[in-house]
Amino acid sequence: MQVTRAIAEFACNVTFGRLRPSVVTKTRQLMLDCLGNQIGACGEESAQILYDVLAVALVRGRCTVVGYGSKTAPLLAGCMNGMLAHLLDMDDAHRDSLTKTGSAITPAAMAIAEARGCDGKSVIEAVVAGYEVMIRLGLAVNPGHRRRGFHSTATLGAFGAAVAAGRLLGLNEDRIEGREGFIRGYTGRADLGRIVKDIGDRYHLLESGFKPHAACRYAHGPIDAAVGLRRTHEFEVEEIESIDVYLSALANRQSNFHEPQSISSAQGSTPFAIAASLVCSTDSLSVPDMKRAFNDARTWELHRRVRLHADRAMDYMGRGCTVRILLRSGKSYELSVELPRGEPENPLSDSEIEQKFMRQAAAVIGKREADSIRDLMNKIETLPTMSQLMNHVSVSARVA
Repeated sequence: MQVTRAIAEFACNVTFGRLRPSVVTKTRQLMLDCLGNQIGACGEESAQILYDVLAVALVRGRCTVVGYGSKTAPLLAGCMNGMLAHLLDMDDAHRDSLTKTGSAITPAAMAIAEARGCDGKSVIEAVVAGYEVMIRLGLAVNPGHRRRGFHSTATLGAFGAAVAAGRLLGLNEDRIEGREGFIRGYTGRADLGRIVKDIGDRYHLLESGFKPHAACRYAHGPIDAAVGLRRTHEFEVEEIESIDVYLSALANRQSNFHEPQSISSAQGSTPFAIAASLVCSTDSLSVPDMKRAFNDARTWELHRRVRLHADRAMDYMGRGCTVRILLRSGKSYELSVELPRGEPENPLSDSEIEQKFMRQAAAVIGKREADSIRDLMNKIETLPTMSQLMNHVSVSARVA
């Protein structure tokens, strides 16, 4: 119960003026990345299905549905924009807590901020608080939580979103966890100390990683390794006899399957993602790349020759890998990747993060509007309300 009060007090007392510049900069980048993912997903069939099911257009409000431009109620905008944020499978993630943090938190914060007319500094504070609570809970309950079969973003995202929204709603810390609360119910063993250790001094948000590939995060290291081997040794896809990938037990459990039945399923298959990246010959596998690969017989033929192996010497949740490619000539090449691109220890540059946003957004709303969003996000703390930013996030903005 003291732990719950400690994190609640922290969330209520995050103050923009006391945040380190590195935390503010990273928060801006994470929010920009999230908006780019949302805009890029607009037009996908599954997005339209949810939009129609929720009957978003029939409920008027002050909150913007990204891409569509509809103004609706906070609950519907948060739900729709959260779905868009995760749809392309390119949302940011925190490695050790096993959370896709931004897609749960940023849409909730932006919806409440629009509804209540909150300023940019308040939004930064809310997003930082949401990230910190969600990540710290993930650090406390995993890997036991994941071993039980729970997807941490689904369970912990509710806490992150609630903290961000609650902060913008002006809620206080007077609710505390009891004997039958989340931690007791969802994991057999938890390290409660990780929830409060260095809270207010250390910001785990800085450890969040960006995704350069539209695929399961556990596929990213193998993609990087396979693409690196092909770039170095200049062989053709048709020359490959087999690909063996050695990775963590969780990576093997989560992404080791063949014959995906849809694009979304293909993004979750490490064998297919490796084959797609090699067939498309790209350093950053996008959703359009994946769609092209899905319709290319070479991808299907190659992915059946990719074998995954759980390396018991690796950490259960590790994201490193070793990839061995055997050519039909008998030549064999091997490369190990300790961490995939985008992790804080192997980061994307500021320009790469911006380029990712521009690729996602400009394709849907045009370069002019994408430029405006980028420029406003870079100074979000100066904005009196979010309407100035959110007026640029839809297709309708381009023709207005």
